[in-house]
Amino acid sequence: MRQRNNLIYCCCFLFLFSCEKKSENLIVSEVINDSIIAKGLYNGNQKTGIWEYVDTNGQIFEIVEFKIIDNKSYYNQSVSFDKKGDTIHNKTSFFTFNFLNDYLITIKFISLFDKYYDDQNGTVLLYSNQINDDFSNLNKVKFDTVYLKNNFLKMNLKLNKLRGIIKEFHFDSDSSYISREVFIEIDENSKNFPILNNTGNM
Repeated sequence: MRQRNNLIYCCCFLFLFSCEKKSENLIVSEVINDSIIAKGLYNGNQKTGIWEYVDTNGQIFEIVEFKIIDNKSYYNQSVSFDKKGDTIHNKTSFFTFNFLNDYLITIKFISLFDKYYDDQNGTVLLYSNQINDDFSNLNKVKFDTVYLKNNFLKMNLKLNKLRGIIKEFHFDSDSSYISREVFIEIDENSKNFPILNNTGNM
């Protein structure tokens, strides 16, 4: 009995220690509000990479990409689904890309503001090969700027990679605007943001 109690104590200690200090690249499941399960990756104490959010029926209702930007976890790309597994467009923002050859690439951006379908939206790409891996030097970089027509872009890559920011805007009638930034990082090893089909599967 004493040996069993010692075993239980050791298991509890290891569990508490793993929760207290999340090691690099640790995959975890978290319970939120007793009903939502979040599955994803930690780097230190920062969320990073792809996270899935699952409801009580085991259905994924949101997929989020977190990026470590200047030592902070940033909610970068996301796609949300209704109970039928269809995309909820006004809660979705991500980009896809396709290499046509080693240096020519196409980028398609799915915008939070697509629901407005008017001329008051704008999307631009700010990019530079001088951006640090953690995007910590953005205020020191001189960007090249290109506009996305209908949220689509075809461009040549320098050094076979692209690092920058997609900025989307929606302008209101009173000349105010709302905006959002999506950090983009593409090279020959990059993969597109994972999207579920309408059956709820990858």
